[in-house]
Amino acid sequence: MTDNGTEINKSYEIVYDNCGIGDYVDKVSDVDYIKELPILFSDEYQFLGWYKDKDYKVEASLNEKLETDIVLYAKWEKLNFTSQLDYGLSSDGTYYIVYGLTEEGIKDVVIPSEYEGLLVKEIGEGAFMNQMIESIKVPSTVEAIDGYALSNCPNLKKVIIGSGLKEIDKYAFCNNPKLESIIVDPANKYIDSRYGCNAIIDKPSNVLIKGCKTTVIPNSVVLIEKYAFYGCSELTYIVIPDSVTTINESAFHSCTSLEMIVISKKLEAINNFAFTKCESLKTIFNNSNLVFTIGEKTNGNIALYALNIYNIGEWSYQDGTPTPNN
Repeated sequence: MTDNGTEINKSYEIVYDNCGIGDYVDKVSDVDYIKELPILFSDEYQFLGWYKDKDYKVEASLNEKLETDIVLYAKWEKLNFTSQLDYGLSSDGTYYIVYGLTEEGIKDVVIPSEYEGLLVKEIGEGAFMNQMIESIKVPSTVEAIDGYALSNCPNLKKVIIGSGLKEIDKYAFCNNPKLESIIVDPANKYIDSRYGCNAIIDKPSNVLIKGCKTTVIPNSVVLIEKYAFYGCSELTYIVIPDSVTTINESAFHSCTSLEMIVISKKLEAINNFAFTKCESLKTIFNNSNLVFTIGEKTNGNIALYALNIYNIGEWSYQDGTPTPNN
């Protein structure tokens, strides 16, 4: 505080100490609060958060105001790999494929990066289909997840994906109603979960491949891929940002609890069956040039069950909520 009573804005430095595990994190300067708490990844350890002391007693909080320079320490826990996994050799015998579990009742799946001296590089077709797992951690060595590998998992809540994954079959994640957390290692060159959006996005094309009930679609996605939200039956509300031009076939098929959608400016096409079996979708806030009619079967059935459609000029955001104009 100066002599005349005005407040002096002070800035400080944050050093992120990864404690020798995971990726190096650059320090941040000229900040007066904790703006970011990066998520770290390791194939051998689980990242548990950032702490303000080496004894891990005081956890750092996002947006916490700073009064001095600070060092934040990463807390880790050694992973216990799932021993009840079924493996098979690739056709050329150079790596292993995970084909599922050898027994029931496994809730948390942690896939190792190696098995019997060879890398684990693939999750096979239908590997965990219909299983009661709640979480899965995919190591950096896995490059492909095949069809139906993680489909119809009614209790699946969390998916963590390493830096090597580059191929995901369009049917790999269908019908996972409770899925609420999707995290991709930022070091991955092919896909990401940018801005903590809880989705899988193809980096080169900005296509959203997989979403879940908590997804916030970033305003950089240009297309929502086939089956991206298929069977997300606990999704209730979604905003399609201005960057999206196309919603592909069956993208929101069987999102049976979806009640409201906001269609933003640049949307040009909604392909077949995109909103089929969305019986709860009663309210549409439309800011695009597309024309929707209550009960129509065009535009992917988006308005088939609608009761209220508000087009350009008929609604606006009030306190962050889409609201019909008076």
